[in-house]
Amino acid sequence: MKTNLLVFAILSIFITGCKTSEKHNSHHIDAAFLDEHSSKNSLDWAGTYTGTLPCADCSGIVTKISINDDLTYTKQIKYLGKGEDFITKKGNFTWDEIGSNIILDNKTYMVGENTLIQLNKQNENIKGALATQYVLGKMAIDKMLTDVQWELIELEGEVIEKENNTIPYFTLNSSSDDITGNAGCNNFHGNFIIKHGNRVSFTKLASTQKLCFNTPYEATLLKVLETADNYTVINDTLSLNKARMAPLAKFARVQK
Repeated sequence: MKTNLLVFAILSIFITGCKTSEKHNSHHIDAAFLDEHSSKNSLDWAGTYTGTLPCADCSGIVTKISINDDLTYTKQIKYLGKGEDFITKKGNFTWDEIGSNIILDNKTYMVGENTLIQLNKQNENIKGALATQYVLGKMAIDKMLTDVQWELIELEGEVIEKENNTIPYFTLNSSSDDITGNAGCNNFHGNFIIKHGNRVSFTKLASTQKLCFNTPYEATLLKVLETADNYTVINDTLSLNKARMAPLAKFARVQK
């Protein structure tokens, strides 16, 4: 009888030890799995995110946040209707313990696939009718599109003829996120945003006011830039499009 009790006690200790070891290993595996699959380690999160966040006493807060691999950031905000200047802040950001959120400028953002989502003071998702407006989208800098000159070759289906030795053109400058060009007579400039899925938008377009003759494309070209919402590049030809309609305009890459 004593022998049986002794054997039972030894078996109990052995089984308990195995369960404890399994539990410990399970926790270790879970922690490793979470770390490997966190936003910090599994997403290509470095880049620039833009959007217009809600504002209590203005039309919106234009927000642009750049986060870098060295854990530095640049944040630019502008209060719509309260001036044209951006407020710029720079510094370092940190990740939370599980690598899902970043903290910068006393605010917490959830890092998702090509998105930054601003959280509330309790580090929870903001709820309500404005919830979707707290999402910043990642800009997709297309090296095929930026920092080269594009000359207009077709506008609303019409082939462009050279006007007084000046062909309308533009350049998207990646370092400043602005567009500069000439519409046939007047120079123009503005801002651009490229997002994933070949989406593009041009804003705050303005041009010089020279008196020009025989330049039938200027007004239409500027209108196209304001209207376009996506693009394609095929064989050095850029098409600016609206939804899935026929291209609004086509441009040829200038070879240098």
